[in-house]
Amino acid sequence: MQYLLYTKAQIEALNKRNRAYICLTGCDTEGMVRTIGMVNYKKMIELGDKLGELTGKADEIRITSPAGTNFTGKIGGRPVENYGSTADKRKYVMLGGQTGWACLEESQNGTLAFDGNLWPPDEVRANIRTPIKLKVARGIIKEISGGIEADIFRKWMTSFKDENMYRIARICYGYNPGARITGNIAEVAKEYSASFKLAGEPRVR
Repeated sequence: MQYLLYTKAQIEALNKRNRAYICLTGCDTEGMVRTIGMVNYKKMIELGDKLGELTGKADEIRITSPAGTNFTGKIGGRPVENYGSTADKRKYVMLGGQTGWACLEESQNGTLAFDGNLWPPDEVRANIRTPIKLKVARGIIKEISGGIEADIFRKWMTSFKDENMYRIARICYGYNPGARITGNIAEVAKEYSASFKLAGEPRVR
């Protein structure tokens, strides 16, 4: 098991034992030095809080990229959170440099294009040669296109035989100056980019 997040063990630790959960899964020594030790963590948290404050005042977001992303969604007053805050502010904390929210599900439409990292499955990660494009309508992925990496991802998604795997769950800002496209999703999601999480649990960027 790579993550305890969302498991019964994590929920019990947070709610019944009043513990904090800090997720640095996959970070090696070099990665921790880059993303923690060499970063002004206090300033980065302040930036994340400000991004959350400003984004929370918006009604609708639009994300575009040279690779082909053109995606919109309504925030609808939902909370925008700095997931990389500190344990004295949150019960569960991710590696610093990530602020995110969940748009109103049926308001999400457009195209998501991934040219940096996608995980799972393990066969793809940072090995994307042809952008993987997802067409989204009313919060649900309707089409997956691209090269061989898209074929691998499509087959992996289909294997679950669960329509909930095709729902978009969360959108995040990435702004950790030490983060790199390494294939480790805990770090990649903090790289200067937008990241997306599917409802069925896999993370994509």
